[in-house]
Amino acid sequence: MRYRIGQYWPVARRGLTFAVLFQVLLSTLSGSVRADDKAACFNGPEVDKVVACQRVIATGGLLAIDLAKAYNNLGIGHSAQNSWEPAAEAFTNALRLLPSFEPAIANRAMLFRDKGNTEFALKELDRAIAINGRYAFAFYHRAITHKLRGDLDKAIADFDRVLALRPGDKAATEGRRQVMAALAERDRSKPVARQAATTTPQANAADPILTAPKVTAAMLRAHLLPRLLQLPQVKAVEPIAEGVLKIVTTDGRTIEMGLQNLLDGLNQDPSSRPTRIAEALGLIGGSVARAMPDQQTKEAFLAALMPVIKNRSFVDEVAKRTGTTARPLLHRPLAGDIVVVVGFDEPKGIRMLQMDDGKIHGVDDAAMFEQANKNLKKRLSSLKLVESGAIKIVDFDTSYNVSLLVIDEIWSAVAPGAEDDVVVALPSRDALIIGSAKDPASVGGLRRIVAMPNQAYPISTQLLRRQGKGWVVLE
Repeated sequence: MRYRIGQYWPVARRGLTFAVLFQVLLSTLSGSVRADDKAACFNGPEVDKVVACQRVIATGGLLAIDLAKAYNNLGIGHSAQNSWEPAAEAFTNALRLLPSFEPAIANRAMLFRDKGNTEFALKELDRAIAINGRYAFAFYHRAITHKLRGDLDKAIADFDRVLALRPGDKAATEGRRQVMAALAERDRSKPVARQAATTTPQANAADPILTAPKVTAAMLRAHLLPRLLQLPQVKAVEPIAEGVLKIVTTDGRTIEMGLQNLLDGLNQDPSSRPTRIAEALGLIGGSVARAMPDQQTKEAFLAALMPVIKNRSFVDEVAKRTGTTARPLLHRPLAGDIVVVVGFDEPKGIRMLQMDDGKIHGVDDAAMFEQANKNLKKRLSSLKLVESGAIKIVDFDTSYNVSLLVIDEIWSAVAPGAEDDVVVALPSRDALIIGSAKDPASVGGLRRIVAMPNQAYPISTQLLRRQGKGWVVLE
């Protein structure tokens, strides 16, 4: 396969071009923004944000994250003035800079919800929560949106998630009370069933697991079993080891839930028991609700495999959360603190696969890696580079820009005859930035980039250098 390498000339369009975004990201200018404008834009009252943020944005010299915040705050200011279209455009500009910037996603969702488009609002809030499963603000506003749509049970579930993340939150507590009152009015004929369905670990102060000096594995199992069985997708739950529960879903899937980490947390901090239990139940509820790769045909399973670059700490954290008995994520080392994980690409996001997930289809782990790389190559009909001085930025696919590290053929095309001089920075999943080991200015620029604050799927602060058919850490 031949790859087309060349300068990317951005076409004129409304809003920000890709090249402009990365010029902002790479800008090292500072101090040109007036301090009073910056303070008013980032920390001032809503009524002062429009003018101040417009000045901050026009001045330039901001890093991508700060510029995204400025656009987000500009949108907040316009919203406060009931200027709907300018607010929507400001939030959208923030998301052009950082597509995974949860505050702008949630704020834009609220804007559309208040204009009556609750369907779009739900989709956007779902996206914010998929990016950050602990974002209480998004859960709260999704609860409000469900309430407006009349989906009161879903509203209760989201208010409970807010209270699990932020115990005692006044707005969520009041919101939940109002929805419970509406449910009681609607279901007056069966109040006992409604109470049983909506009781949470937080509400049940008499539960011994919340008051015992020490929680044992047996107590935790006894506490979780009936609550897991209340989940609509769960068919059966049974202990298979001292600290492991086997959950069987209604569609025949099996999920193992390790209890040891949860048990340790409950005993280390008794005051956090309601929150920890609610979080664990929420995670399991999300897992059983999703269709898993083993429910696909073999062809669909293979077609959805993609290589995903992660920091090794991601794999370690997943192992810590799932327990020692769970199968580890399917991964291979790349260089330094970087690993390659096999992802299952779905419309709602990318799910990381575990070792032996392909066995049900007769596909071993090595074949899964091979197929993932083939699928990435199929998507790569051309490669665009945005030049900015001594460095270049890859423009391919925001979800898989960094994954291009595993495609060997690319790098001889990027630097013909000088492949071993290629140095790359991968500060986030959507940012693959290329420089030359022979150019101190290029390397210095890359080091400044990886040192920048980053909230968009951070990956590594290390630089990698091409060596043969692989990568090594640039010291």
